[in-house]
Amino acid sequence: MDQFYYDSSAGKISYTRRTGRNCLLLIHGFTASSEVWGGLLNFLDDSFDLINVDLFGHGRSEMPKIRSENLRLNQLLDVQARSLMELLNHLGLQEYSVVGSSFGGLVAMRLALSGMKPNRMVLIDSAGTIPKDDAKFRTGLNSVLDKNASYNPFFPFPIHDILSVVSNDGVSVDDRLLRGIKVPVSVIWGSEDYIFDARWGKVLSEKLPHSEFHRIEGANHTPFTSHPKLVADIINRFLLP
Repeated sequence: MDQFYYDSSAGKISYTRRTGRNCLLLIHGFTASSEVWGGLLNFLDDSFDLINVDLFGHGRSEMPKIRSENLRLNQLLDVQARSLMELLNHLGLQEYSVVGSSFGGLVAMRLALSGMKPNRMVLIDSAGTIPKDDAKFRTGLNSVLDKNASYNPFFPFPIHDILSVVSNDGVSVDDRLLRGIKVPVSVIWGSEDYIFDARWGKVLSEKLPHSEFHRIEGANHTPFTSHPKLVADIINRFLLP
């Protein structure tokens, strides 16, 4: 895949692209980058026009033009989603599907609730229904941030800022908004997710109006890294006619 940069209204974002007929936007989670999809890309159908982005503050993308003081999670998500819509418009891509992992799922949901909705959406171990006081979530999030953000110079904000935001805001989406997502959704979840318990994946699927649920046995928070072919087969079947 070839690598490019795009100057959005909130800063420069990096993305790689493999051209094809059916546009598929890939959105990673916090502390990750576009490289996290590496194994999955080998099994996605050749017809996909793959747009694999680095979110602001991750990978090769710049820090977002946003004030970190009194930061709200929704504010950060909106900036990320708006930049992706600008990128798709810049590339002349009005028809697309999206795959979002973890917090990238929240960005994908922002797109599904916008005026530039995807045709279909795949959510992989996505935030959206996890209460902020869920014990596994609190422990898992601290572990991931401590492990990854401490050596990632491009992480968007200091660890304590992100933890503070999540403590105040949580990572749940209002049920009314979830019901407002009218596009078909495939929810994929690792049975051994150490951050978002698999039961929340089933809850998320049940709250979305047009959803199917796939539990990947033995997989963790990123089932596309441990079971790339299985996850790719689900995505291919769901997204392609």
